[in-house]
Amino acid sequence: MELIAISSFLTGNYFVINMNCFFMFAVGALWAVSRYRNISGYDLGKGILVWCESVLGCLPGLADFFEDTSAYAKTHNRAKRGKSTTVIVGVLIAVPLTALVLYLLAEADAVFMSGLASIIPKLDITNIVEIIIYALAIFFFSYCAVRYQMHDRVEKQGRNPGFSRVTAVIIMMPLAIIYAVFGIVQIIYLFAGAGSLPEGYTYSSYAREGFFQLLFLCILNLILVRIVEKCFEKSGLTDILSLVICACTILIDVSSVFRMIMYIQSYRLTQQRILTLFVDAGVLLLVAGVIIKQLKQDFRLGRYSFTCLMVVWLAFAFAKPDFIIASYNLSNQAISVGQRDDDYVASLSSDAYAVVRNHKHQISTDDMKAYQESLSNERKMRAKDFRCFNLSVYMAR
Repeated sequence: MELIAISSFLTGNYFVINMNCFFMFAVGALWAVSRYRNISGYDLGKGILVWCESVLGCLPGLADFFEDTSAYAKTHNRAKRGKSTTVIVGVLIAVPLTALVLYLLAEADAVFMSGLASIIPKLDITNIVEIIIYALAIFFFSYCAVRYQMHDRVEKQGRNPGFSRVTAVIIMMPLAIIYAVFGIVQIIYLFAGAGSLPEGYTYSSYAREGFFQLLFLCILNLILVRIVEKCFEKSGLTDILSLVICACTILIDVSSVFRMIMYIQSYRLTQQRILTLFVDAGVLLLVAGVIIKQLKQDFRLGRYSFTCLMVVWLAFAFAKPDFIIASYNLSNQAISVGQRDDDYVASLSSDAYAVVRNHKHQISTDDMKAYQESLSNERKMRAKDFRCFNLSVYMAR
């Protein structure tokens, strides 16, 4: 979590920052679950299901808070309460309630707001209310999450082979044959470039056409192999077919990477295209883990998968994609379309400032002005609160 926070401090890319917030929440929630469950033996699918169950389980857990509060009040009657308890309870209720009332009145009446601002000129009431609301939300979510985990539950352990191995073979055999043929086609036409493409196709259009379909197939194959492992009877033939499908999945994943690289060479680089390459790298690591799991049953695939996903994301976050985009595109402006295309510059974050500044003679005046205005607005916004300080935005001056 510390590395995720550091990457947010070092980048001005809001997509990375927002995704970092999600990953911090996900990691924190998973850590909380691990305090009450032994999740070391979970695979990736089971871990995701338990995480979703725990997050959604917080909603009915809110009722437990009021039941627990009522039970506590009944077991600690007024005669046993000390003065300190009553004072603390009064303060905890009065502070957020007073702040909320002041905020609503200030928003409703400009005169009252100006008078309040003259009394406490350096106090940002809106900010205080937001902090209180966030603090209460975090408190209730944490309480409900812990309370939900304390409920007794029975979990099934190990495999549940409810289907015949014959069914698994019937499902996997044609897929393995099709993937093997497809792999041969990829080696001849895409990797070696030895075959002739259909009329009207260039290698860049051929590469672009099937990228997302192949990426989807890679993920589908991972799910299929894990379902067969969990739900079907084991046999030597199913293990061999699973390994064949995994090997073909690696070839498909490499094919999708090769296609995207060819497409990038013909067209400009974007954040989505960089992200897809990192996703491909993550899928490749996951397939490798599934192969190891097939060969070594005590391999902890869930822990390995989670580690791979976090490593891939952190690599993407610390790579500063906007910097890579600006460096590549501005150094290869004469690609494909044969004309200048600088409109993407204004959408880049402060991470790309050094590159944009060094290549400003290649960028149109309007696009350069829009980019500088965007950075100026970003600096003004972050200057209002020291908690918003960002090293990338600060250095882009």
